[in-house]
Amino acid sequence: MLMNSNKHCDNPYPKNKTRWTLEELVYLCKYYEHDGIESIAFGLERGPTACSSAMYHAKKKGRYEFYKNYEEDTT
Repeated sequence: MLMNSNKHCDNPYPKNKTRWTLEELVYLCKYYEHDGIESIAFGLERGPTACSSAMYHAKKKGRYEFYKNYEEDTT
């Protein structure tokens, strides 16, 4: 009998179905090309499909470059 490997974890993506924060969108756009969807999804605690969808919408709305080049003012 096969057991579900995620049985210990009720929700492997706890942030799915929640609004994306600015910090999450910046992280997604900065590292999407380098780290790959699975790694980013794990880091953001969101599913790969949710990350792909957010990237699609950022590009469609012309916000991808803004998020990718965003630098937080720490002063």
